[in-house]
Amino acid sequence: MVIVHGLRILTDLAFYYAFASYLSVCFGGRYAMIGMLVQAACFTLSAALREKPRLRLAVLLPVMLLWLLPGIGVADSVLFLGPAIYLVWQAWKGKYPVEWNRQVELFSVFLKVYTCVAAFLLLSGMLKPLSAASLPCALIMLVCSVLLMRTLRHEPETYCQRRYQLVNLVSVAVVTAVAALISTEAFLKSCLAALGSLYNTLVLPLLMLLLTAFVYLLRGVAWLLTLLNLKLPEESEKIELDLMSAADILGQEVAIQEWDVGKEVLIVLLTILGAVALYFFFRWMSRLGWGEEKVAAVGEKRGVVDAVPEKAEKPPRFGSPVQRVRAQYRKFLKLYLAEGGGMEKFHTSLDIQKEAGKFRLNAEASGELREIYIRARYADDADARDAARARELYSAIKKEKK
Repeated sequence: MVIVHGLRILTDLAFYYAFASYLSVCFGGRYAMIGMLVQAACFTLSAALREKPRLRLAVLLPVMLLWLLPGIGVADSVLFLGPAIYLVWQAWKGKYPVEWNRQVELFSVFLKVYTCVAAFLLLSGMLKPLSAASLPCALIMLVCSVLLMRTLRHEPETYCQRRYQLVNLVSVAVVTAVAALISTEAFLKSCLAALGSLYNTLVLPLLMLLLTAFVYLLRGVAWLLTLLNLKLPEESEKIELDLMSAADILGQEVAIQEWDVGKEVLIVLLTILGAVALYFFFRWMSRLGWGEEKVAAVGEKRGVVDAVPEKAEKPPRFGSPVQRVRAQYRKFLKLYLAEGGGMEKFHTSLDIQKEAGKFRLNAEASGELREIYIRARYADDADARDAARARELYSAIKKEKK
């Protein structure tokens, strides 16, 4: 569970640092990545000691050492202040929220906003200050969010397994190392040099080939017109000469220039390639099952229900036992909603059953009512005794609530 809290705070901090670190770098900041990782490590330790109020606050004291880093400037000092207050406030209140819905919303907002901001800055020629800390923090935020959302889809019995947490820990270590590598100027120059070599090796020759083919196509059209005793207009001959001279110039550039292509074009191409790579990486990682082990006999026992497709496609006959059972369960759902319960499209009857206890609805009676409903709803299996029992259970739940 400690690793889950670590992933959660890393996503929160990386969200902030992805935007704020750009401004900090522009004003001389140097320690954005270090500050984020130190604060995340301290808060993760605080989450491990969340049952001990004094200790969970004491382990945040090393965060103050960030202001003693050699050569720290005003930009870094201001950058560290907001997250430090946020961590102390959460530890003071004992708030360590780990919620799937919250993480999905956070990931969606960050992906939309940061993509627009980063694209604008890249096209404005701000690659160097952006790659110093903002892009690495954004990469950490995206990867850790996917890991956390993937983890929270499972029950605690699954993601609290030692092997599962170890896989998450290794993943965070790898993405942090990659982010640190991206923040170095040497790595950025190497990427640009490799992309420039690719451009000179593949793109420019292809452009020259297409332009030459177009010139020969024009010559072929001109030859066909001469067979018909027609003459090309002077403008067409001039266009052909211009295209031929352009092809010659392009060929000279391929032979003479080693790396002289507009950086804006390369940045856009690199951004598109990176976005596509991240999309397929996140898709692969969210579907991957590494680190998971089957948990034996946890929670509810589920059996195989023999569905009857012919009957399941038809609505239950009015007044039948199946229809009466489903009617009683609908009444239970209305009572659940009236008491303040929430119900979304992705909620199952098991989710509602777990939440019903929070609103002082009889858990035992509602559980038995749900079992009768499942048989009636999905297997069309209910008789008069089931319908009567469902009515008794709902009446008991409603009477106890009053």
